[in-house]
Amino acid sequence: MPHLLTIAYIVVSSVCSAVSLLHLMIFLRRREETVHLVFACMALCCAVATALDIRMHMATNVTDFAQFLKATNTVQGLLWIAFAWFIQFYTRSCRRWPVWLVSGLYGLAILLNLIFPQGIIFSHIENIDRILLPWGETIAFGIGPGNPWRLTADLAWLIVLAYTLDTSLYIARRGEHRRAWYFGLSIFACLGVGYLHGTLVDLGMLAPPSSWNLTFLALIILMSASLVDDVVSVPVLKRQIASQMERWKSLVDNANMLVFGLDTHGRINFVNPHFLHATGYTEEEIIGRSIVDIAREPEKEELGSRIQKVLENGDLPLRTQRALVTKDGRTRDIHWAHVLLRDPDGEITGTLSIGDDVTDVRQAQQALADEMSRMDVVLSNLNTGLALMNKDLTVLWVNQKTRQALSWGDPVGKKCYAFAENRNSPCDGCGALETLQDGKIHETERLNSKNNRWYLIISMPIKDEHGNVVQILESSTDITQRKELEADRDQAMQELKTLKNQLEEENLQLKEELLLNKDFEEIVGQSNAILYVLERVKQVAETDATVLIQGKPAWARS
Repeated sequence: MPHLLTIAYIVVSSVCSAVSLLHLMIFLRRREETVHLVFACMALCCAVATALDIRMHMATNVTDFAQFLKATNTVQGLLWIAFAWFIQFYTRSCRRWPVWLVSGLYGLAILLNLIFPQGIIFSHIENIDRILLPWGETIAFGIGPGNPWRLTADLAWLIVLAYTLDTSLYIARRGEHRRAWYFGLSIFACLGVGYLHGTLVDLGMLAPPSSWNLTFLALIILMSASLVDDVVSVPVLKRQIASQMERWKSLVDNANMLVFGLDTHGRINFVNPHFLHATGYTEEEIIGRSIVDIAREPEKEELGSRIQKVLENGDLPLRTQRALVTKDGRTRDIHWAHVLLRDPDGEITGTLSIGDDVTDVRQAQQALADEMSRMDVVLSNLNTGLALMNKDLTVLWVNQKTRQALSWGDPVGKKCYAFAENRNSPCDGCGALETLQDGKIHETERLNSKNNRWYLIISMPIKDEHGNVVQILESSTDITQRKELEADRDQAMQELKTLKNQLEEENLQLKEELLLNKDFEEIVGQSNAILYVLERVKQVAETDATVLIQGKPAWARS
């Protein structure tokens, strides 16, 4: 008769033994990979338990059956303990208490299995039944009431399933979705089905034999393939990590930023060259020192307390502004960005900080602010109004003189033409618009309709590095008095011109009359005085009155 079950169990035991040896060798080559040692123990337990199952199924009496059943249960308990630790090492889960709980429950189950005369499955074995399998092979199977203490192992098994689900979700939260699905489905499909079937067989609800060996073999093969794949990919990953580390180191070493790292005690364990250059320290002088040592004196106590809290609870602000003191005692203002460093188990291992030295920028900004303040004082006290506008003629800034001239509100943020003259569009002949168009200085004289004052407006372009006009600065000078004087001057000039024209006309008339008069041909003289006298003589010549001409004429006397 064929012994298919026996052959299958021998194959399972052999494969599990080979897999165990393979991962033991991997562990011996890479001692830091504890997961391979745990997996080797798990596979070895499966191989031994399967071999013991073969002897159990060949038993001919209750004593032999009970002996091999107790041995099988003991090895299976060790297998599940190893399996729980394998999950922890494989997934790098931060929760270890479920593993310790499973180990404790299965340890108790193993102890009870050794104490009870016929193991933890049966309270006692009444007899041995020979079962004929469909292909003609017969196996021994014990019959008797179940032991209630086996619930200890069943409870541990349920915790293993729950822990598997939790760790699968944990892997998924880390972003390893494919690994999470592969691990979770493998465990539930292989382990869940096999263990459940074995339990139902032990309870007499299903006919033997139990299939846990075969399903566990499938799980071992799948997990072994995953572990071996990790081993094969390690050299590639190492090269990639080395390349990334080289790029990162090159970036850190050559970046014009201050970079330093702290360990869990707040001591400096890494600095980049720019940090050393900025602080004046050497690497030997700074490594191992507390960061508090190079802080400003008033901030040392607060900084030390802050670092201690960060390293205890991980409450690290992303950005801070804190000064450091250089070796020669100078204070540098630094804007810092911080990163909390953790190990694969999530434990805090330190911090990494990157800083931008803004001391020179701040000093330049302060100098500029001081200069702007002085200039503002000068510009505000000028007797000329100044206004800065953007390209759409919105007022950006005015000095005090302009505010005094346009005293009906704040022009900043408003269109110049709308504020100054209540217009909806720019003024005709606007110098600012002409400046925007040709980039040249333009002068215009304009009467403001709101305050009835004349202003001389000079529009000057402000250009960017490409020569494009981006703003306009306008100066305005009140020329109302000058305009009034010019008007008076023009009026006086007009009056003088009118009087001059009148005198010239009278002069011409006199000359013409005298030239036409023949009564005075013997009198020599063409001056205005002589002509005037002759005109008067002519007026009285036709009368009988005696006329005496004597001395200078009355109008010519001084």
